[in-house]
Amino acid sequence: MLTIRTAIGKDVKNKHRKALLLAFAYSDALVALVKELPDRRWDPKAKVWSIPLEFESVTKALETLAGRSVTFEHGADVVAWTIGQEKEKIAVKALGAIKKAMDASITDFKFRRKPFAHQRAAFAFVRGLWALNRGAFLALEPGLGKSKIAIDALRYGWDRKEWTRALIVCPRTVAGVWVSELDIEAPEIPRLVLPYLPGTSKEKVAALKKFPRGIVIANYESLWRLLDAASEKD
Repeated sequence: MLTIRTAIGKDVKNKHRKALLLAFAYSDALVALVKELPDRRWDPKAKVWSIPLEFESVTKALETLAGRSVTFEHGADVVAWTIGQEKEKIAVKALGAIKKAMDASITDFKFRRKPFAHQRAAFAFVRGLWALNRGAFLALEPGLGKSKIAIDALRYGWDRKEWTRALIVCPRTVAGVWVSELDIEAPEIPRLVLPYLPGTSKEKVAALKKFPRGIVIANYESLWRLLDAASEKD
């Protein structure tokens, strides 16, 4: 099985344009496949292949490489970008290629609990949006495991030092659910659970300021009090 490392970076010829970057250990067969892509460019300094980050070019790359004994090490980011760009076209032109690439992606991440198919796809989608914009929006019906998806994405970023502090805002009644999920999915990440912290809002704000890195859990009902306390001058 040949492994392709993927990333989103600058185009070889046009540094102002984003591109899909492909890197892999040399293989005659794989080089031949990449050369079938009409818009590919070779960067001899970085030793990567560059493909314009455009729907047609990315889809062609997936269709050409997926299912050819090729694994995308970070293919989820690329797949998610494509999904986010043109959903209608994908349904007609690239659904099969995307499924194969999705199945072969995220090989460098070990889930603590095996995700359902929709959770794995949502995780890939969130990671793809994060890679492009440092932000993502996840909207799923109740009961589909949004907390697991979010925690998996947070742990992925934590392992790669992409963030230092994250804020979870939820009703007080489900703060315990988040704590339980974090105990299972990401026990190594420090956390500060404000609803369970004794003291006044000012004391909680002081504790928050001393919390350098990890996940902060706050509840809707008292968040405004914390914001007021944080804005008060000593």
